[in-house]
Amino acid sequence: MLTSQNKKYLRKLGMEYRSLFQIGKDGLHETQIIGIDEALESRELIKVKILESCQQDKNEIAQELSLRKLGMEYRSLFQIGKDGLSDNLMDTLSDSLEAHELVKCNLLKTCPVDVREAAIECASATGSEVVHIVGHTFLLYRRSKENKLGLKK
Repeated sequence: MLTSQNKKYLRKLGMEYRSLFQIGKDGLHETQIIGIDEALESRELIKVKILESCQQDKNEIAQELSLRKLGMEYRSLFQIGKDGLSDNLMDTLSDSLEAHELVKCNLLKTCPVDVREAAIECASATGSEVVHIVGHTFLLYRRSKENKLGLKK
């Protein structure tokens, strides 16, 4: 986790950067997200400008991007296979979300359910949000009582 001094230093560095991406009235698009992910892989620090015409909340956009970045570093905690989505899986997933807040799940080829369907079903059953879906992997976020990741509501 970044300290306040680290954040201050990064903000100072960011002042010298030019914006690589602009988010307009339509909010954050999937193509922008992919581009931002690739830029973060190569640079670690980028500047994104959110225009006044943007309909989405600026904090919401920033949190989504930071959760995606964090999720890249995580390993899958769950592999969903031929048994699909069971009540036992949902209970364990809910416990893991309380413990970690951010959980990465991977669907095996033998899973009878589509990845998007599985992500939506898991999110609704656990009261979490789908942060990202790519390939056979999806990322879920649910704020815990301790707010371990330190994100605002």
